[in-house]
Amino acid sequence: MDHQRPHLLALDGDQAVLRSIADITAPFFETLTTRDPKRFMQWIALHANTAAVVTEHVLETAAGVALLEQVRVMRPAAKRVLLTTYHDLASIVEGIHSGAVELLIPKPFTAAELLAAVRPPMARVRAAG
Repeated sequence: MDHQRPHLLALDGDQAVLRSIADITAPFFETLTTRDPKRFMQWIALHANTAAVVTEHVLETAAGVALLEQVRVMRPAAKRVLLTTYHDLASIVEGIHSGAVELLIPKPFTAAELLAAVRPPMARVRAAG
């Protein structure tokens, strides 16, 4: 594991989506993926060089917006991206207004959409290092 590269942490209930995120972001990030919200939050606490986080909006045991609110407090410099296939606009708008959600990407997403959302913070992490 390369500890100099910025981390991207991804949480989604679909293993295929996680594989896709890992494949797309691997050239730029040390990418960690999980289906477990508890593990995801442990990684947030553990990895100070987290440049970006990507989470699904609706999970079996957690809400993506609520997790991103915790990420905002723990890692305020990390780019926070919410993936969604649902259109629960009330919670999404609330998350955007609170600052928990910085970007919203509908599923299915393209590699270009994902990279456009997560790559900008990489320059900030490298400049700071």
